[in-house]
Amino acid sequence: MIQEKKDSAIKELTGKHAKKYADIKTYYADITNTNLDIINNLKDTLALERKEDADTRRKKSDQEDKNNQVVEPLNEANEEVIRLQEQKKRHDVIMGELGTCQQGIFHYDDALKEIEW
Repeated sequence: MIQEKKDSAIKELTGKHAKKYADIKTYYADITNTNLDIINNLKDTLALERKEDADTRRKKSDQEDKNNQVVEPLNEANEEVIRLQEQKKRHDVIMGELGTCQQGIFHYDDALKEIEW
């Protein structure tokens, strides 16, 4: 009888502990599964973010190339404008000197004609 009570108490405690152990095991398994799901979602999100970042960098690079294709000819045109403005200034100076020389020639030519008559 004592042996039966002892066996029955052991069986009862073993059952209770097995139930509690199963509950604890399920609880931590759920936590582990939830954490794995979160990790997988974060990995997917990270992969998408990296892809978007690569796309953005590629678009930025393409835009910079297009910008350079526009800016470089513009800079060359601006340099050409500056060069032509300097050339025009020199031309204007030369034309002014030419006009002065022509007036002098006309003056001396008229004076020469007067002397010849």
